Amino acid sequence: MSIERATWLGEIMGVAVQRQLDDYAGAYRWIAHVSGDVVTVHGTFEDEAERRIVLALVHAVPGAESAHVVLVPNPRPAS
Repeated sequence: MSIERATWLGEIMGVAVQRQLDDYAGAYRWIAHVSGDVVTVHGTFEDEAERRIVLALVHAVPGAESAHVVLVPNPRPAS
């Protein structure tokens, strides 16, 4: 597969992952970035159950079934 095709497919998968997350939780609660076979999701995760939901949502996207998913929590503001 050419580099251009791989980049193009990664961009399509990134859009699909972001749409999946936005459809579930509203726009931009979580931000996804795809690089190769790694999907990084930035955002606030309330608990372990919500982290599992995000993993399931990402892996439900065609092409991302076997992706390595990295969850990066946003720092919580000090109270």
